[in-house]
Amino acid sequence: MKALLKGIGYTLLTLVLAIAAYLGYVLLRYQDIPVAELASKQTQTMQVLDNTVYYQRQGNPDAPNLVLIHSHFFTMDMWDSWVALLSPHFNIIRYDLTSHGLTGAEVNHDYSMAQDVALLAGLVEQLQLDSFILVGSSLGGNIALNYTAAHPDKVSALVLQNSGGFRKANSRGGRAEDMPWWADYLLYVMPKLAFEKFYKWVVVDVSAHQQHNIDAFHNGFLREGNREAEIKRMRQFKLGGTAEALQKITVPVLIQWGQDNPQLPVALAENFVEHLTRASKVEVEIYPKAGHVLALEQPRQSANTFIDFVNQL
Repeated sequence: MKALLKGIGYTLLTLVLAIAAYLGYVLLRYQDIPVAELASKQTQTMQVLDNTVYYQRQGNPDAPNLVLIHSHFFTMDMWDSWVALLSPHFNIIRYDLTSHGLTGAEVNHDYSMAQDVALLAGLVEQLQLDSFILVGSSLGGNIALNYTAAHPDKVSALVLQNSGGFRKANSRGGRAEDMPWWADYLLYVMPKLAFEKFYKWVVVDVSAHQQHNIDAFHNGFLREGNREAEIKRMRQFKLGGTAEALQKITVPVLIQWGQDNPQLPVALAENFVEHLTRASKVEVEIYPKAGHVLALEQPRQSANTFIDFVNQL
């Protein structure tokens, strides 16, 4: 019996030491990165609602304005291919949401939809954009549709890519605010491989699995303060009011969706069509063999559809 207990003791000690070694490794290996090390020369900043918002303004300054809002967990870098393709035709503005990329934590720790919409409104006001086309992906789509409903005089056309706003059918997920206490530390102890696995789950098209895309995705979490901020955003996340907001929209709307989207199934696109009862025009384009982030997976195809849509307005 003593030998058995001794063996169990050694096993437990070995397990504890292994866990401690792992935690020590990931905490040292994946420390927060100062924003100065991540920012590029093309990136500018402005103060909006006391937050330092990082954005880029690129393309043709004499062309129509185009504002791009990235997906949840991603950054404005996800639009790189779209910007390269569309720069001759548009004056393009993209930015990092709070808790994402370079912008970092929200000063007042408010990650509500109302605050996201107010942040966009402040950015638009300071950039003096009288009218613009608005494109949002995932969470960005949810922000875009709510902004359009609240500011109908600003948006000339709306594009929703795999937009958030409706819960998928038969969803069994618990409420975000009910996440256990240990979830606050999860992002700090996850190795890069775990982030890469998640990236490859939502980004179905393997052509988008270049290392620089994965690195940019991971670095978006490592920016100082983002991991804590992202947990707060997830805890505050709430669905609701999407149908009412869509019913207020009168501008032309293009809905783009990945056929194999694992996060927001393609069937959800019909929810948006159903409630866009006042939109002057609604088009839907489904992309085979694409997942949740069209700008990364099928940039040329999705950009060409967008150009055709705009040219017909």
